[in-house]
Amino acid sequence: MKTAFVILFYINAISTVWAQSNIIELPFEKIEGYGPFVNGYIIPSWEDSSKVNEWTNTYIKLKGLPRNWQQLKQGRILIDNFQYVFQNAQSGKLSKEFYEDLQKNWNWTPDPKTLSVRPIQCYVYVITGLDNSGKRLAMLDSNNNLDFSDEQAFEPSNAADVNSLNTIHEISYELFYKNKIKSFKTNLGIWKTEDGVRCSFPSYLVANYITDGSPYQIAVVSSNFTNPAFFNTTAIVLNDTTANIKMTDKFSKKLFPTLMSKEGEYFKISQSYYKYIGVDLVKNVLQIQPANKYDSLYSTQVGYRAPLFKNKDFFENKDISLLDLRGKYVLIDFWGTWCLPCRQELPYLKEAYNKTDRSLIVFLGVVSHDTPETLKKYVEKNQIEWPQIISDSLNNLVDLYKIKSYPATVLIDPNGKILVKNLRGTNLVNVLTKLQKK
Repeated sequence: MKTAFVILFYINAISTVWAQSNIIELPFEKIEGYGPFVNGYIIPSWEDSSKVNEWTNTYIKLKGLPRNWQQLKQGRILIDNFQYVFQNAQSGKLSKEFYEDLQKNWNWTPDPKTLSVRPIQCYVYVITGLDNSGKRLAMLDSNNNLDFSDEQAFEPSNAADVNSLNTIHEISYELFYKNKIKSFKTNLGIWKTEDGVRCSFPSYLVANYITDGSPYQIAVVSSNFTNPAFFNTTAIVLNDTTANIKMTDKFSKKLFPTLMSKEGEYFKISQSYYKYIGVDLVKNVLQIQPANKYDSLYSTQVGYRAPLFKNKDFFENKDISLLDLRGKYVLIDFWGTWCLPCRQELPYLKEAYNKTDRSLIVFLGVVSHDTPETLKKYVEKNQIEWPQIISDSLNNLVDLYKIKSYPATVLIDPNGKILVKNLRGTNLVNVLTKLQKK
């Protein structure tokens, strides 16, 4: 037994060293603009002090606001939502109850090692209003000194000109990155709407990689162009035109960043698979890792084997093994009784459940941030018939499937591969009933 333990320890140690040592770091170039990608946008969080809400105490009194503008309003553009919430909670500007609700809704456990106790400028302010002629103007606090007296007003471009760089502005901000507060600069694109502005961060990263004698380009987009911090990034191999067809908008012919490989997921270069690790802003490299040839490539990506689990049914205390469900379609619904959109999806789930055969399609609920008592009461009251598993610190099912928002669904085919994700409403009912007829 002792010998077996030593051998197992040795194998695990070798595997760990292998995993750490074979990470490939590729220097990247930052490209301005949206390139071949469909861009998302954000709407500033407008601050209206006349309306009291949970955020009111976080509003900042800005200096140097223009006095001759009509319908003047100020809004913050958050660079790091988690840092912003954390520092305002620490300073007492957010209530304990609201802070805890945000953690639950975001599936977030604050890690003090990655957050600055000292408040930092993880945001930038924008103001907008109408001048004397009725023209909509905007100003950005580009140097982040909370004073607009040293800024220039400009007319944002129209929404139709979103891909133009006519109104691109450089801004400054701070991040708590690798235990240090660091200052950054980036470009912000801004365009006008009827009652305000929309924004995005028009830049992406490109790195070159040569394998099997051929050059490849790997592109990285940060949060669908809605954040410049490159925390939640997606990557794609631009040369792989065949695979990229599934990620291309048929009208604009541009790629959807939301369909690209997330951090921890895989993509294929030439004949080999690689795991996309992420971006290191200190080293200015993006990191990839060759997939171990013994790796089964379990991933949360569509087309890959779904991560396996074996957990207890909350009500019957029987084991539910994903592997044992091979040969059937499996719909996993990640939800919580506290989540209003989840509760709104319940009628569609029940309709799909009643229209399908359990010998063909299995339903599983994975419940997060709920007590057993609350779950039991809700399930019985609403007559939910399919099995439920509570995601907790032991099974970490929510983390295993990289769930960031609720509700979320994952549909797995009879071979154990992920067929489609985030089916909702009538679309969920239609897809499942069509599978029933195959």
